[in-house]
Amino acid sequence: MHKYIMFLASIMLVVLSGCGKGIHLTNDEQGLPYAEELVEKSSEQIESLKSFSVESKYVYKSFENPNLKEASGSSSTNTKIEYVKKPFSMYSQHESPDLERIVKEYVTEQYGVATFRDGQWEVGPELEGYTSGMIENNKKYVDPYHDLKSLTTQGMQVEQKDGNYILTVTGNQHEESAHEGFYDAKTQKIITLVVTTDHQSKLTYTINKRTLLPVELIKETETTLDYSGDKKYSELKVVHTYQDFNDVNEKKLLEGAYKASDPRFSEW
Repeated sequence: MHKYIMFLASIMLVVLSGCGKGIHLTNDEQGLPYAEELVEKSSEQIESLKSFSVESKYVYKSFENPNLKEASGSSSTNTKIEYVKKPFSMYSQHESPDLERIVKEYVTEQYGVATFRDGQWEVGPELEGYTSGMIENNKKYVDPYHDLKSLTTQGMQVEQKDGNYILTVTGNQHEESAHEGFYDAKTQKIITLVVTTDHQSKLTYTINKRTLLPVELIKETETTLDYSGDKKYSELKVVHTYQDFNDVNEKKLLEGAYKASDPRFSEW
């Protein structure tokens, strides 16, 4: 009887571990995980995946006066990305309802880069450095925690709702660069503009408690662009939804990349 009970216990341990219960988190006095450890463990779960997809909705607004909040311009974009880690293979589709435009792109180690715009596929350039650069940029793009890593964090808070943790992060990012501006006839010199960019962001992650995989990320950013005293203001809200964990059709993706990169299939 004792051996039978031990056998059942070992089976239950395997089952629970397979469901993500084997992931250990240190809880605070409220029974919630610490934010830093939650991000670390969730990042590890993302890193262990072979593939996943992301659907995103972007809404951008610009303002002449941030206090009035009367948008002087706005745009929206919907994207879908399918991502396979090894060998790196990615398909993305960007739809801009305002412009009535669709852009598709394959970035793969095997077939390079192919982009569909204005009714036709464009390949290349056929440069190894160009392809590797695109791969590195897109690896950052699909990382749910890339934006968090680039922020100077001001606050991190963890709550729980239903079967998920809700991680809220606030922070800012400051960038400064110099650009050649215009020619001043009086001084006969090129005036250099110092451009500073300040982002104030709020990131809200929904993370599955059992698997620690992200379900959703809402990113809200207010940006101030200062061109040597001439300021521009904007807001960006992005909603990323993560899905198809280890379930992206790699064969179909690579077949599409092959056709897009071969001129013989330019009309497909």
